[in-house]
Amino acid sequence: MLRRFGSGIRENPRKAGRDFISDLMTAQGVTTERYWIDTSPPNVVHADRIDRIVPDALFVHMVRDGRDTAASVINETWGPNDPESAITWWEERMQRAHRALSRIPQDRVLTLSLEDLVVRDRESGYRAILEFFDLPDRPRMRRFFAEKMPADRVRIGSWASRVADPGRLESAYASARDRLIKEGIDVFERS
Repeated sequence: MLRRFGSGIRENPRKAGRDFISDLMTAQGVTTERYWIDTSPPNVVHADRIDRIVPDALFVHMVRDGRDTAASVINETWGPNDPESAITWWEERMQRAHRALSRIPQDRVLTLSLEDLVVRDRESGYRAILEFFDLPDRPRMRRFFAEKMPADRVRIGSWASRVADPGRLESAYASARDRLIKEGIDVFERS
């Protein structure tokens, strides 16, 4: 698959992209589904590149509170391990995602707050996803949403008890949040 993709990308990137996605889906046993969904978080910062090879791709950008994101990243072996670096990592990802997504027609981009979707306003978020993908509401999808995305799974504000120095994290976040908002990037902060 990679060899075929590599040889076709220069000649016809759109065809090579479609063929690669088709080959990938077939290899996973998916042959009749309308959508193929990849939930790899790094993909959103490459959305404009993905769009070049899959020009009808739809993008859902799930935004999480930067403080909770940073607290999670600090605990990962691959992530920054102090509050300031973790917030900088989050801020840069938000900026890169914004740049990449701004190059795509906005009718193919849906940005949602994770906290709103899973905790604060589940029904509106769920409906927004159905509408975006032009899907009917089905009992199976409702069950999946209820079982795989329960409200207690997203611990809003847990960052304050998950980091050694919450004051340092809050201070770094406030500065980053203000810079992002000044750049026109919604951080979905709710009181």
